[in-house]
Amino acid sequence: MAKYSTKAITGVRPVPQPDDADLCVVPVDVEFPTAAYVANDIHEVVDLPIGVKCLDFDFIFPDIDTNGSPTFAFTFGELNADSTDIATAYVTGVTAGQSTTVVRNTTSVAAQRPATAVRRLGMKITTAAATYGGASAIGQIVVHLRG
Repeated sequence: MAKYSTKAITGVRPVPQPDDADLCVVPVDVEFPTAAYVANDIHEVVDLPIGVKCLDFDFIFPDIDTNGSPTFAFTFGELNADSTDIATAYVTGVTAGQSTTVVRNTTSVAAQRPATAVRRLGMKITTAAATYGGASAIGQIVVHLRG
């Protein structure tokens, strides 16, 4: 299992935070690795401080599985303490990256989660790409945060 981190996680790109009950829409760049993802790889996306909820999210990915029958899929949600697995899945079977289609959140799980602790959101690759074409590509996960 490899672990990758966005620039939001490493502190290179600051993440705006909502004030009070305001909504803040934050695009987080996901730089895809040069080598293909394999099953169980983790990509850390963004940290949510205490008091901030993730109400919604969108995946705007390029076609990183260029096969005629793409297989790339992942789970998105809160990572466990050492970022080695998904502790709470917001959505499973996400196919963003199989084409250039924008994939949007389909559940209210994220919005219902408590905001009483710091949480790290991330992707866990469940199925590797049939033909990986993501080297040096960049996608975005747009998170909708509320304070």
